[in-house]
Amino acid sequence: MADESASEDRNEEPTARRLQKARDDGEVARSSEVPAASVLIAGTAYIFYSAGDTASRLKALFAAGFIFDQGSVHDVTKLPAIFAEHIMQSFIIIFPLLAVTAIAAIAASGLTGGYLFSLKSAAPKFSKLSPF
Repeated sequence: MADESASEDRNEEPTARRLQKARDDGEVARSSEVPAASVLIAGTAYIFYSAGDTASRLKALFAAGFIFDQGSVHDVTKLPAIFAEHIMQSFIIIFPLLAVTAIAAIAASGLTGGYLFSLKSAAPKFSKLSPF
């Protein structure tokens, strides 16, 4: 009941100082749906247009991972290096998808309240932690 009367008493717009203080504290209106939707759309579009090439490259890399030469079979110390090389090649194949989704997330976050970084909003709030 008291909350209803308090919200009814606020019939004036906030002052410019109060709005600037809220922005400095990192308190701006943001939508979590816009970045999520943009990441989903960008990722789906990338996969739609490049799925054939990406799948064929991953398939060839996977098949090459099961081909061993005589030297790598007898010298097991080479296997971690071979494995690391395959991991790097697979990351290079997947990296464009990661880059497209990261760029979409950053761009969409800027659309919903501008680009704002506040150390005050990023700082941990120890008052919210409970030892129990």
